[in-house]
Order: sequence, then C-alpha cells, then structure tokens
Amino acid sequence: MASAETALAAALSADAGFAAQADGRIFPAGGRQGVTYPYATYQRISTTGAKFLDGASNLDWPRFQIDSWGRTALEAIALAEAIRAAIDNVTIAGDPRITATFQDQSGPAPDEETRNFRVSQDYLIFHERS
Repeated sequence: MASAETALAAALSADAGFAAQADGRIFPAGGRQGVTYPYATYQRISTTGAKFLDGASNLDWPRFQIDSWGRTALEAIALAEAIRAAIDNVTIAGDPRITATFQDQSGPAPDEETRNFRVSQDYLIFHERS
C-alpha cells in the first residue's frame, strides 16, 4: 500500500492544472534553493484515525500542510489555487483510497528566508487503510 504522502504527491503531479504551473515540482517539507519557481512542498502535520467501541477502524485523516512557493505573491497564489482545484477533484480510487478532503486554512505571506512568497494551506485527507 502506498502512503498518503505518496498518493498526495502523485495526485498533484498528475493534475493538468498543477503540471502546467509547477511541472511536477512537489517536494517533501521546507523551501528549496536552486529550484525553478513556482513549486510546492508538503509535510504531514498530524495523523488522526477513527476508533470504534467494537474494534479498530481503517479510516485515517492526516493533516497535511502544502506550501506553494513563487517569486511573486500572484505566482504563489495561482499555484495554491491549482492545488486546491486538484485536491477538490482527486479521485476516490487508488492506493490508499481517498474518500474525502477538507481544506482547513489558507493564507499568503512573504517568506523571510527566501525573500519569495509562500501560500500555506492545510488539508485533511480522509483515506482508508487496507
């Protein structure tokens, strides 16, 4: 079974809107030096799962932070919008089987270290473990 991280990166890379802007440039955690802008990074913030009184559940909903990086605020915002569209249209089939997504927050800000712009979005990705 693939991890939720692998499934998320694959879903974004396969999306035409994301690919048109970032061309597969999605990386685990943190900003990158020497990478063509725009690009995205992701990291798992937390993992929560359902529990039942009569036993374990196979439903998890990890929280992911996905950052869109751009040389300008508009470039970062446009990539964030492409990510939102891609996640809103993610397939429910696959491995793991994603059953729902929920965007928790979003906001543009200049990044002090890189002197470029970043939009951070948090998503809960509901999926079934096999």
